[in-house]
Amino acid sequence: MNRRRVIVLTTLGIAGAFGSGFAWLRDDLLEKRVAVLEPGRLVRGAWQRPAPLRRLIEREKIRTIVSLTAINRDDPKYVAQAKVVQEKGIKWVIVPMRGSRATLEQMAEAADLVANPAHQPAFFHCVAGHHRTSLVHAAYRIRHEGWSADQAWLEVSTFPWARPDDDVEDRHLIEAFAKSEHAKPPSWRVANDASSTNPKMGDPSRAGQPDDHLGVRIGPDVDEQLRGRRTGTDLSLRADGGE
Repeated sequence: MNRRRVIVLTTLGIAGAFGSGFAWLRDDLLEKRVAVLEPGRLVRGAWQRPAPLRRLIEREKIRTIVSLTAINRDDPKYVAQAKVVQEKGIKWVIVPMRGSRATLEQMAEAADLVANPAHQPAFFHCVAGHHRTSLVHAAYRIRHEGWSADQAWLEVSTFPWARPDDDVEDRHLIEAFAKSEHAKPPSWRVANDASSTNPKMGDPSRAGQPDDHLGVRIGPDVDEQLRGRRTGTDLSLRADGGE
């Protein structure tokens, strides 16, 4: 290997290492894709590193975190967030959406969680703060504020990181959710609004397990829902690196 090639490869290696280090430092210092939807009530974003998450909790006075992704309990992201949750003494609820998608039932469940005044101010997020976070954002607007699918889509598609031309599956899910919600009778909506003010936190079947002090609640497994099978609330979470 000639000297010139060695110099070039060494330079590229240093640049790559510097770039990776800068990305890590940036993520460790800066909040990722955070947007305040309603001051004092709702904040959306991505999975945060501990330092930005602490600042976010303190600045927005967050009382509840709703994570919209299936994640293993030994995943570094889970471990790091669990420590912050413990430290701050706030609630943490997991709705295990996988593969950057959600069922209509999960969208409704998450929308009810973030709309509950007892949980607000609430911070809801997936991994990248894009697809699943936008689905729940739209579901909240439709289910609790009476927005149309077009209105909800317009709002979530205008964020800087959104790709409206590529996010067609998100739009289809939002449209399907709006259609299912608007098909429900007024009597159902009144009853749902009343019951959503105090949704069940915690699963008795998991009493005594390590996550209980975090307030983590395990939701239905999305694969089972997509196959139309009956599921429980004690299924294992599985790692998911989607957006």
